[in-house]
Amino acid sequence: MHVAKKGWRKTSQVEHGVAPMSETVESGSRNAHVAAIIVAANAQRRVAASVRAALAMPAVDLVIVVDDGSQDNTREAAQEAGALVVRHSHQRGRATCIETGVAVAGMRDEPGHDPRHLLILDAPLGEQTVGAASLVPPVVEGVTDLAIASVTSVPGFRARGMAASLARNAVERVSGWSPDQPLSRIRCVTRPALEVALPLARGAGLDIGMTLDVLLAGLSVTEVVCEIDMKERQRGLFSSAVRSSRYRDVMLAVNSRRLRGGFEATQQAVGDRIRGSRRRGDKS
Repeated sequence: MHVAKKGWRKTSQVEHGVAPMSETVESGSRNAHVAAIIVAANAQRRVAASVRAALAMPAVDLVIVVDDGSQDNTREAAQEAGALVVRHSHQRGRATCIETGVAVAGMRDEPGHDPRHLLILDAPLGEQTVGAASLVPPVVEGVTDLAIASVTSVPGFRARGMAASLARNAVERVSGWSPDQPLSRIRCVTRPALEVALPLARGAGLDIGMTLDVLLAGLSVTEVVCEIDMKERQRGLFSSAVRSSRYRDVMLAVNSRRLRGGFEATQQAVGDRIRGSRRRGDKS
């Protein structure tokens, strides 16, 4: 899918592809608001920069930092930078943190107004968080329900590895689309699209689980190019233990949705047969 800088095209059908970066949010969308949810654990060195970058983005009027049992000054640093901070007393994982952030964002929504869209970020991004601003306009303008960051560490980078291949193949089976970075953690999503993915899959299966849930609900997904250098963070992904854990989590998320999809397809087929037999009975 190609998305131009201006004149975002509204759609209700499933669309996918890679959209270019955009610098602006159209004037017609200025009443749309976004809550940035930043998951942080022992991130006092970078969380303040992440918060400031998120607050500077168009349409972002609320930054929620979910402190996942940090033992340092993550909470204080985030608060001083302007974030609303919610703290877990002990580490509960990224999925639970995002679910907590979604609940807090819902409590901050104004009655009678549309719920905020949600921008999901990681605290270690620091100043590079600004690159995620490209995700906001397509969601705010109704072009897509879920915008996933395609980071530009390497031009034309296509994620490799068993976990990424498994996730990519699962998306392709559902939609016919082959995403470059199916396990990207940085994403912007509408509230209804996020809610169809609740409860979120755990571990590394969270992101592919969300993508599949949104697609299976008939909603739209796209990748958006973001100027974020992930090379430093990707170095830790090469250990065999991490790779095995990621693959296991992705496999669990994919298989659970495959089984659920098969069950729903069976239900639909049975319902169609029942309705067909009733119509034939009525005619006779």
